[in-house]
Amino acid sequence: MKGFEGVRQPLEEGCRLTRVFAENEKTDVPVMIFPGWTGGSETYAVNMDAFATEGRSSVMVELLEDQLDSDIQHNLKCAFEYNNVINGSNLEKIDAVGYSEGALNLIVAAILNPEKFNNIVLISPVGLSDNVSKTDLAVNFSREVVSGFFDWLKTEKGREMMMGVSKSVIGRLVGSPIKSWKQVLGMTNVNLVEELKALREQGVGVSIVHGVNDKLISTDDMQKLLNQEAIDDLHLFEGSHPDFLFKAEECTKIVDDALDKLSAKKP
Repeated sequence: MKGFEGVRQPLEEGCRLTRVFAENEKTDVPVMIFPGWTGGSETYAVNMDAFATEGRSSVMVELLEDQLDSDIQHNLKCAFEYNNVINGSNLEKIDAVGYSEGALNLIVAAILNPEKFNNIVLISPVGLSDNVSKTDLAVNFSREVVSGFFDWLKTEKGREMMMGVSKSVIGRLVGSPIKSWKQVLGMTNVNLVEELKALREQGVGVSIVHGVNDKLISTDDMQKLLNQEAIDDLHLFEGSHPDFLFKAEECTKIVDDALDKLSAKKP
């Protein structure tokens, strides 16, 4: 991942840059991870290692402290920080994946800086469904994450990784409930279907990876985006909303395949 060697670290007070390098890169285009609402770089360590196994170097920017008053400011702050990293590198293009709320931050970043984005994959993207109330979203989000967390803890890998993810995920749900609910409610503020279409027109490949058992986002809504030509591809798997974290290796492989498919479509 030669393009990120000159990026300053830390970027500024309150930000942290995490990079994982693949030994045998299959592409010169690294992948940038836009994290969801549930945690920082330690939460996504397995995903970053899995990308490296697949031959992709990865980078992630983490906002350590977010004291902004509104969710729109939060999304813009994330987008600007990621674009600062991209513009501070010597890379012409970058691939990116956004999970849950991170999908919104990724879309905003790509809208602001479309010439730098090659392909993007939205994983369980909250905010693109138009038939669910914010209250239902918040309630289902908490139930889905907590349920998935305890299912994950029953596995050997889950027990091994418990110290890293449990503090990040459960801490956000239990430790600051007012802020948690506020952020969940802010995930559906904007309809971004037209913006996705505009990104595709500018040459940015767009795919969605979605678990068919996701209680937050319906498969029908994701299929509708494909039918509306807002995205290039829809990749479905047997899973639920938290599985990008709780089944990190399996889901990261699906995302890697989605990026490969988008790249194959490029002229």
